[in-house]
Amino acid sequence: MTDFIIKSTVSLTVLLGIYYLFLEKEKMHTFNRFYLLFSLVLSFAIPFITIEVAVESLPKPLVSQLAPAPTPVPAPAPILIPSQDQAIASRVATVQEAETNYLPVVLWSLYALATTFLVIRFGKNIYSLILKAKKSRRVAFNCSTLVLSKEEQLPHTFLKYIFINEDDFNSHKIQEELYTHELAHVKQKHTYDVLFIEILKTLFWFNPILVFYKKAIQLNHEFLADENVVESHKNVPFYQNLLIEKASWNSNFYLASNLNFSVTKKRLIMMTKTTSKSRALLKKIALAPILSGLLLVSCIENTPANAQTAMSATCTADPSSSDKETEVWINGERVKDSEMNLPLSNWKNKNNQTNEVASIENTSANAQTTMSATCTAGPSSGDKETEVWINGERVKDSEMNLPISHWKNKNNQTNEAAYFKGVRFIIYKTGTWTKDRLQGKDIILDKTYDELTAKEKERFKPHLRIPQGTVKKSPTAAELEEYKNSKKYAIWINEVYVPNSELNKYSPSDIAFFSGSSVAKNARTQKHPQPYQFTFYTHAYFDKKQMDKAPAKYPLDKIEIFDKIIKK
Repeated sequence: MTDFIIKSTVSLTVLLGIYYLFLEKEKMHTFNRFYLLFSLVLSFAIPFITIEVAVESLPKPLVSQLAPAPTPVPAPAPILIPSQDQAIASRVATVQEAETNYLPVVLWSLYALATTFLVIRFGKNIYSLILKAKKSRRVAFNCSTLVLSKEEQLPHTFLKYIFINEDDFNSHKIQEELYTHELAHVKQKHTYDVLFIEILKTLFWFNPILVFYKKAIQLNHEFLADENVVESHKNVPFYQNLLIEKASWNSNFYLASNLNFSVTKKRLIMMTKTTSKSRALLKKIALAPILSGLLLVSCIENTPANAQTAMSATCTADPSSSDKETEVWINGERVKDSEMNLPLSNWKNKNNQTNEVASIENTSANAQTTMSATCTAGPSSGDKETEVWINGERVKDSEMNLPISHWKNKNNQTNEAAYFKGVRFIIYKTGTWTKDRLQGKDIILDKTYDELTAKEKERFKPHLRIPQGTVKKSPTAAELEEYKNSKKYAIWINEVYVPNSELNKYSPSDIAFFSGSSVAKNARTQKHPQPYQFTFYTHAYFDKKQMDKAPAKYPLDKIEIFDKIIKK
């Protein structure tokens, strides 16, 4: 919604600015009328328009300096017990459920309330004009209907109705020029323009730029009607004096076209002004690059210059194969152990204009794991980039540098029901920090995974993540140096909290894996006030804990969730 408001407002402002600077003072009123209406339509359509531009893109780095790892391992979460070993000892994992943000609800409620009021007012005004037309005496007049009212008022138009004072009509006090002026509004259907801008103002009442659009549209209507009068009666001085004479009258019909709307120097000057055809054409042509530039700036979206070529993969795994070594075959050739850490992109481009099958199979006699991949490419794809799909999901550009072993390890993942079997899920209304943990109060729900309904499982979905085997990755020297900042990062090494200076004992190659996350303000403690926390694992610890293999069972016996966290 925010993106819609920003883009539409910027477009409305730019296009109206162009109108005021280059078009309003020119005598090309019909073009200006449709320019203003087109500006409204285009501005509200721009947020929904996307222009894709193909660009060559370089491979993205696997991990940014502060980003969490793509395949995180169990690490101290923002408000969890500090280390996994401590968590296992206490047999409890605690998770804070995101607090409900009521601000959007309040804002949408206020919007709905204000919009409802304006819609009612809008409908009431239309109804009052139609009712007035039905109750008053009516006289057919050319292509319009004169509505004779007892009220003292200037002639004004709504749809096909021209409202005039009955006494002035009977005594013939209304000049021919005034009839011609109002007939121009009827014939050119100016009421529809006013209704259109009023509907937009009713729905987007918070956008003040629409007020200026209404003024510009109504003034342009008066230019058009004035032009019609001047061409019909050929007496500019008389008509100008007539407008000045009627200028002191006031009309309260904001949906009608009023004779004395903005009787200013602009209207009087416009009656005698001329604009050459060449000048008008030049200004119209000049709008083309301006509108094109606005569209490009607002709607352009860079996409990789890839042909629609795909490689799809499906993984199936026998439960007994989780601990077996897997052989990898791509395009009929076995991937060597030394090639396991090469990025997937090495094989991605080998399928141009061919259909090839890659398979990963376990050669163990009593278990087999298979991943089959089919690569297809259109005849026109040439040497274009290939899209890669694995397990029904498109592989992102940032994942292309991950080694083949990353996807091989996914075959070890167990299903959700088996992983969380017997684990209790407890929701507390509030949680209060004690010395070393959160203490729950007022239980809302307490069930094992097997007892949860489908709806309750959907609620717990963010917490039902099954970890995968982890691929080793080391930080760069610059990253390792950055993490020594004790004001910014809390550091754990092999699941043990340590001072940041402890990282001085390690080089990047000593680290087998690292991951981290930001810490919410309400989850920071006096001991760990830092906005980020990172955990580092040495090779010995990584291999001992078999972190490259997916766990078969959730390590704790319950997960506690708190609707609200209270700090003492």
